[in-house]
Amino acid sequence: ASGLAEFATHTHDLHHGVLGNPQGNELPAASTHEYLPKMGRYETDDEYRKRVRDDLQRSVDIIQKNIGAKVHTVVWPYG
Repeated sequence: ASGLAEFATHTHDLHHGVLGNPQGNELPAASTHEYLPKMGRYETDDEYRKRVRDDLQRSVDIIQKNIGAKVHTVVWPYG
């Protein structure tokens, strides 16, 4: 309540690697369009944005539910 501290999201589950290409390389989940081997393609821009938005929203919802603080800032994984 003092305004001296701020709560931010650091994502919910984007701290791991995802399949980044058909060669099997693992790349950061937060910044990579995931390769979808069953479909033989990469995520579209819209699918990537939805995955990231949904993850961030889940994180924000958990923070707000547990401590009541509004979240206005993202501390992005992988800097």
